[in-house]
Amino acid sequence: MSDTDRDPDINAQLIRLLLYLFVRTDERPPPGESESATAIDLARTLDLEGALYAALRRRGHTQHVPEDTLRRLRRVHVEFAAHNLELVRAYVEIRDAFMRSGLEARALKGIALIEAGVIENLGSRYCLDLDILVHPGNRAATTREMERLGYVTSGVGGAPKHLPEFRRGGVVVEIHELAFWNRAGKKWGLVELGREPEPLAFVIAHLVHHLHVSSVTEPRLAAKTIADFVALRSFARDRSELSQRARVLCHELALGRQLEALIRAADTLLSDEPFDPQAASVLALCETPTQAQRLLRFIGYYVRGIAASPAWFRREMLASIFLPNRETMASIYKIDARSPWILAAYGLRPIHLSYALASRLLGAMRGDGQRGVSHRRDARDYADRDQRGRP
Repeated sequence: MSDTDRDPDINAQLIRLLLYLFVRTDERPPPGESESATAIDLARTLDLEGALYAALRRRGHTQHVPEDTLRRLRRVHVEFAAHNLELVRAYVEIRDAFMRSGLEARALKGIALIEAGVIENLGSRYCLDLDILVHPGNRAATTREMERLGYVTSGVGGAPKHLPEFRRGGVVVEIHELAFWNRAGKKWGLVELGREPEPLAFVIAHLVHHLHVSSVTEPRLAAKTIADFVALRSFARDRSELSQRARVLCHELALGRQLEALIRAADTLLSDEPFDPQAASVLALCETPTQAQRLLRFIGYYVRGIAASPAWFRREMLASIFLPNRETMASIYKIDARSPWILAAYGLRPIHLSYALASRLLGAMRGDGQRGVSHRRDARDYADRDQRGRP
């Protein structure tokens, strides 16, 4: 079966790229000149340039890529690796400093996978920031310790998923007081992670929750999560107890079907089997949405957060939209947080949000069918604005 015959609803170029990156059971042919250019553009859109360079090296196909393009891919791979190493060093420093102060911190997401040895090629996976899980009762002490280590926070954004981000140089740290939650209101945090017999299962549940619940689902995030599951399935294929614990956790989160789809997608890519509907549903998330589709995902994220989340999350999300803290308001409206005009900004915020939403709806209707974002920076900025509820 040819790659393009696998599923007519999935972009054929996306299929070829993912198979080239992850299939280990066959010798994929080297990309042609036009195919190579398309794959590189798509890899850039999905933050998979580092993984593409690693695959070219692994398959011995570097000579089939133009030298200037290969140099750029190599540079991106090195930049990813250097950035990830910087985040790992920052995590170790924070973890050890917290421990000396009687606090506890554990890594989540990409850095947790690197720490566990799941991701060995640090240049193949881009970690945007460092996600750390802490106890919710230690917020003041956590903030003091981060400031003592030289991190600063503007106080902007964060709620309800994490505290406002901390920065030091090129390192961005997001402090989470809980990792995930279910609709009934149950929370999983550092205590539950400490009790978990398979800590990696906790990380897996967080990845699924992050993709389908706690973030706006967009192509880069979907592609990164698929790549993480491919690495996890390769790393722990014979560890049935890990898969079982991940299934138990995701069942409690009502995300069992989503977990199975990610597992199926990863296994399909690893084995070069035909895509079934489960695997296809996940791969389809990597397709670049139209403006209208992107807007619907953005609106759906907030509708789910308000209508289908526990009461505490609903309150925090509504507050983050309509009553963000003064620092966030000052950042949005470009006024001093101590200015009396900040009160007027709060009063006018519902009108501003309504206007912003109407503008996006109108833009989506006018530009429906147009696809993009092809630039990594633009895509990240877009996701950053959406997840903080900014217009």
